[in-house]
Amino acid sequence: MGDFFDDLGKRITETADAVSKKTEEVVETQKIKTQIRSLKRNLERDFEDLGIMLYGKFQKGEEVAGECVELCEVIKKREENIAEYEREIAEMKGEALCSNCSNPADKNMNFCPGCGTKLGKEE
Repeated sequence: MGDFFDDLGKRITETADAVSKKTEEVVETQKIKTQIRSLKRNLERDFEDLGIMLYGKFQKGEEVAGECVELCEVIKKREENIAEYEREIAEMKGEALCSNCSNPADKNMNFCPGCGTKLGKEE
């Protein structure tokens, strides 16, 4: 009977050790996966920043690689479409858009509520 309890004790200890090791593996795996997700988010932000820098060069008329020019032109066209839609909305509401920040402002206002730029009749 003593051998039975000794054997049972050893098996319980081995099982507990195996569970403990597996738990440590799971925790470590999750830590590494969290680090990977963080690095991927940072990569996405860096790619976005790189694109913004490239597009800034395009807007300033600086030289941009040929394959990037097409994409920059598509982005510029989308920005123009957005601006046109914003003007349409402002017209429907009887507002004007600030020439500096594009915020809507009542046509009777002298200054933009968004940036403080003096509003003129051409707004």
